[in-house]
Amino acid sequence: MTKTLAVADSERFLPILTYAQKRELARDVYGLDLPSADVGSWTVGRLAVWTNDLLVELAGNDFHDQHHAAQFLLWAQER
Repeated sequence: MTKTLAVADSERFLPILTYAQKRELARDVYGLDLPSADVGSWTVGRLAVWTNDLLVELAGNDFHDQHHAAQFLLWAQER
């Protein structure tokens, strides 16, 4: 689903494809402990959209596009 969203609305969605990847990025880069996909009443799709919007907001507006923002987040995660 996230892959389709990243292609269909590339100005909104990061090309980071799984909730697990987004959850790890939030933890490693921002120190946020997001819930596991099997906890709570939200679907995995809703969690994917929510974490996408969260990471986009936290990354800020200084990127050319969401692909550039995703590259930065993945780079920052490695540091």
